[in-house]
Amino acid sequence: MYDGPVRRPGFLWLLPLVLAACSTRCGETRVEGLAPAGSITLVRAPAEGPETPLPAPAGREGDVGTAHPLLLEAHDPAGRWVILCQPREDTNGDGQVEAHRGMHGATFGDDVDPYLILESGPGQRIDQYVAHAGSHVAVIRDGKLVIVDVEARTETVLPRVDVTDDGDPFEPHRAAVFDAAGKTLGYLAKKGERTIAIVRDLEAGVETEVDPGPGRLWRIDLPGDGSSIAMRVVVADTNGDGILGWPIPETTRSHRRCRTSGSYSVHPGKTDTMATRIVSLATGRMTRVPGIEAALGNRWVVREEAPEKSPAALFLVSAEGIARPFVSAACDGELFYLDHGRKLALVACQNGAVRFGGGLERTRVELHGEDVHLPLGVFVQDPGFYTKKVGTGSVVLLRSVSPEEGRADPPDVLVDMEHHGVLHPFPEGARALSAHDRYALYMSAENKLMLRDRSSGVDSVLRPSERSEHLDQVERFAYSGPEVFDLERGVVGRISLFYAMILTTDGWGLGVPHTSEDKLPERNELWRGPLRWAKPTPEPYYGRFGLW
Repeated sequence: MYDGPVRRPGFLWLLPLVLAACSTRCGETRVEGLAPAGSITLVRAPAEGPETPLPAPAGREGDVGTAHPLLLEAHDPAGRWVILCQPREDTNGDGQVEAHRGMHGATFGDDVDPYLILESGPGQRIDQYVAHAGSHVAVIRDGKLVIVDVEARTETVLPRVDVTDDGDPFEPHRAAVFDAAGKTLGYLAKKGERTIAIVRDLEAGVETEVDPGPGRLWRIDLPGDGSSIAMRVVVADTNGDGILGWPIPETTRSHRRCRTSGSYSVHPGKTDTMATRIVSLATGRMTRVPGIEAALGNRWVVREEAPEKSPAALFLVSAEGIARPFVSAACDGELFYLDHGRKLALVACQNGAVRFGGGLERTRVELHGEDVHLPLGVFVQDPGFYTKKVGTGSVVLLRSVSPEEGRADPPDVLVDMEHHGVLHPFPEGARALSAHDRYALYMSAENKLMLRDRSSGVDSVLRPSERSEHLDQVERFAYSGPEVFDLERGVVGRISLFYAMILTTDGWGLGVPHTSEDKLPERNELWRGPLRWAKPTPEPYYGRFGLW
């Protein structure tokens, strides 16, 4: 049951806010840089590549990987597969199999290769991880793109895919992308001397060829429902080097394949002239758009191409090229949280930033959607850092500041996206840690870990806490070390692992099991396998909150 926001006298900015009226600015509009580019003929055909059955799943009872150093490259949120990078052969001839981390993220020692592991076992060596969504994961194996469906237990090798890597260390591999639901796959394919895009309906088994138009196709993107495709194309040799080059930044950072974290420098890449085109997969209409910021639902968030105007405005553009105002130029908005299901976004307005009490500069937060344009009355210092995305629940945690001067310890708040930006403050002096739909975790001013039930307004003390405590979160589960909190049911458990690397959407942990030593790796060392799966067990002193 929803009881409305928590209200505190004297802070009107925390009261429920009324939705802004949708005036004429919500209709269609002209955007500078947005232009029709004609229509193309979409070629549809049965999907290529036969499906090959996979063996039955190995389960979560055995070892994951082998007894060698490892890096966790990627994983399925549901825990059905992981990709580990490991050295498994003595490739440098020194008589041992070892690898260690370098300063800029590269590994040194023996060759480190990625392995796709379905639940458990040693796995299968691959060339590179590409992308995943839903039940599908795309990898490159033996120079070909392979799509693995872990629910249907099949894999499909796509024969025509252009697997050329652009080497961009900050972006995923360019060969393929999924829509958010994992029902549509877009990939690059060779057609004669050119590279085109192909959109594959994974359920219907139908593929659609999309010609990118003049130029050299670089990368593609799909919106949340796969109803259109965005293509970034190099169209002119602006820098005069004789080729249509991709804008890859220059950096000391290691290549993305089997990389550890590390410090690095970066310089913008020398680029030729780029054009971005979207194509409706229903009609074939092609539209040239300015820079795309993100996809939101079935639309694209586009920043107007107007260098002489500052700040720029954001617009929602449909696959048919119809634009609607999204964020005004007066805001100069930076997107920092997208709610695709509700088609809402939280935006930090860079224009009009303020300083309170001589502190750091803070930007105001607004909620925007197709028909929602709402200031929330809160300010954040750095939305990319001070905002915590809390899974797929209906709330977003903001570490905010009150607009009142001189407030030394402002409250953190939850933004309720289901109810269009209604704010729920935490108690005075609290530091919020995690939240989902119903439950939230925070540390009180008295340094106690608290569980808040938003539906009843009841706070429960769990244990003593420290101000430096940090929680990771996967949808409704939050975890720190061996502790796991189910924020849908208010249940707390413990995982029997020395170090948990990931937590899945069903509450299992994968990590380093306990040994006789139980020690953390040294500075340049890697964790050593094999890893193990573990399911949380209820904690006795939390038993009153229910069983796991």
